[in-house]
Amino acid sequence: MNSIEKLRKILTKKYQNQFDLDIGEGNFVLLTIISGEFNGLNRSQRLEQVNPLILNEGLIQGIVYLYTPQEADMEGIMPSIGGQERAPISWQDAVDDDIVRKKILLKNSLVK
Repeated sequence: MNSIEKLRKILTKKYQNQFDLDIGEGNFVLLTIISGEFNGLNRSQRLEQVNPLILNEGLIQGIVYLYTPQEADMEGIMPSIGGQERAPISWQDAVDDDIVRKKILLKNSLVK
């Protein structure tokens, strides 16, 4: 498992898919997280919770947005739910995504 996969799994466990993660050239992390854990914390305090997760995987903090649910709602920000609208990280992810798509297509064709 590469460092991007590890970070995605850690974020999924900690923030229950309330995040968007993209990795740019040079392992530059682009990240948006929405979490109630950020209530009452300033930006520096929020970053103190997230930066170690990024750095421990050998990645570089890039553009990181950290919102409470209320802030995200006010800004109209919503993460892609359940990792939808993301490119697969590994061949296994691509295969799994393809299997799910085929099952949905099959189910929809049987319903008609």
